Amino acid sequence: MVVLSRGLSVTLWCVVVVTVVSSKDGSTGDLMKCREAARDYTTSAMPELPQLECNVTVDGKEVDTTADSCKTTESTFRKKLLSCVREWKSQYNTSDVREMGHVNCSTALQERFHACVVDMIFPSCCSLQTFTTFYHEKGPDLLYKNINSFCCRRFQKKLKPTEPAEPDNINVEMGDSSKERNNTQVDKLYNEENKRFESYLPTDKPETTTMIATTPESEVVMSEEAVVEANSGFALDLYRRLSQQTDGNVFFSPYSMSVALAMTYMGARHDTAAQMAAVLHLSEGEFHQAFSNLSRAMFGNQQKHTLVQANKLFGQQGIDLQDDFLSGTSHYYDAPLETVDFGDEESSRSTINNWVSAQTKKKIKELIPKGILTPLTRLVLVNAVYFKGTWQTQFDPDETYDRKFFPTSDNHFTVPTMHQRGKFRVAELENLRCRMLELPYAGGELAMFVLLPFQMFGLKDVESSLTSEALLEATRGDRLYFMQISMTVALPKFRLTHALSLKDQLTALGMTDLFSMETADLSGVTGQKDLHVSEVLHEAFVNVNEEGSEAAAATAVVMRGRSGNFGRSFVVNRPFLFLIQHKPTGSILFLGRVTNPNE
Repeated sequence: MVVLSRGLSVTLWCVVVVTVVSSKDGSTGDLMKCREAARDYTTSAMPELPQLECNVTVDGKEVDTTADSCKTTESTFRKKLLSCVREWKSQYNTSDVREMGHVNCSTALQERFHACVVDMIFPSCCSLQTFTTFYHEKGPDLLYKNINSFCCRRFQKKLKPTEPAEPDNINVEMGDSSKERNNTQVDKLYNEENKRFESYLPTDKPETTTMIATTPESEVVMSEEAVVEANSGFALDLYRRLSQQTDGNVFFSPYSMSVALAMTYMGARHDTAAQMAAVLHLSEGEFHQAFSNLSRAMFGNQQKHTLVQANKLFGQQGIDLQDDFLSGTSHYYDAPLETVDFGDEESSRSTINNWVSAQTKKKIKELIPKGILTPLTRLVLVNAVYFKGTWQTQFDPDETYDRKFFPTSDNHFTVPTMHQRGKFRVAELENLRCRMLELPYAGGELAMFVLLPFQMFGLKDVESSLTSEALLEATRGDRLYFMQISMTVALPKFRLTHALSLKDQLTALGMTDLFSMETADLSGVTGQKDLHVSEVLHEAFVNVNEEGSEAAAATAVVMRGRSGNFGRSFVVNRPFLFLIQHKPTGSILFLGRVTNPNE
């Protein structure tokens, strides 16, 4: 459809639906002994890394091991290492870990941790030079946290409310006086551990798993850059699956999806949490605080554009949600709770959809279709993002006229195409097999990036080469440069609406337990293993015209019981990719593919 209205708007939504399942009791174990053993190991010297001969060659070329060429970041080290360790940990469920015993578990994890580092540095002298420092400085703390979260917390004691916290019996063969003296020492150690790991220890609710929202002070907060990298990694994983399932237009908000799933992750435990962390590319550290920091950085400046988000929980009347879950979603995501009666499907559906419509300026009116909510629905978590901005330099409507667009080699049609002449930031990305154009919005904080394949029908080549690292490097690095001469830009006007059910895609990416009534562990939500996610819905809208862009998106999680020579033009006359990015943080708000601007 040809769009004649002015302004660019984007709207996005995401919803998670949860269902009731039966609860199971957790095993108990010697938490303190495990932590003490882990601390003893990680405070001692880390094993030395192997020494490499640094005159290696790769693909027939000698590796450059100068200091400048070997620069890397701590976040790269952490990401690679934790991804390797996470892959190993995914082989074991809670029962396997308890069966191993905390000593064997700790030893095996220590060995895997060191092997992962060796695997990282073995192929390259650059890796050896850059990662060795991080290994010795950050390795002990990272190792301890992995042992504590993976091995030790599986042995946490579940005390009854009336039982005092008692230290484990140590040296039981000693005489009374020795036992009394030793127990005093253990009491002191136990109290210290209690204070240091307060949020991990039992509360007065024996069936309640402590929420990550009450992370101890010793937990390292992820950086905003790490969160952006995680969200971008998830976005590209999902885009690849979506693009393989259709040859048509694709449009969604990675940010909206990440927020809705992050709120869900706050209530996930054990294998369910591990699978979600892997799919969402989360590294070790306090993620929710980092996400909150990123949101404040993105949604604080509204001088030249409109960029807002809203989160909300819709819970069944009478549902008893854990205090930590409610306080965490409220504190980190500003998500209040509203009670509804899911027994009345139309009333509850209308309540949620009306709220979504209001937040997205009526761009998304029916996020939740009929048949999604049932009397078994217990909780719906919703995120909405709305953006409206004008181009820094607007297109002249008088310069908009029909041009041919070629979706395939044997087909073409005409589309209303905007034209503008000026100096733009452009890049030629050989690694992604495309050219890239930046179209900034007024204020400079947000920009649209258009990726146009080198080849006339080379979109698949671009998609097969696309990675989050390459995309972020292209948009955030020095790859873009200003053309010294004026060039003509021709961009089709387009308007897209894309609704998605993400259950199958997320399951295929590795979130299998989350959607299973038998294995889902969302005990951080209600204190019981009585919930699973029945659906994750997403809808996105974008309108691009001469004045600017308007976009919106919503995501709902529903839970139930049980540098190059461009010449002088950049003509977008074939299928292309585009994204809208918050430039100061690098966060990708919207990502899409246009194969038919007229749809």
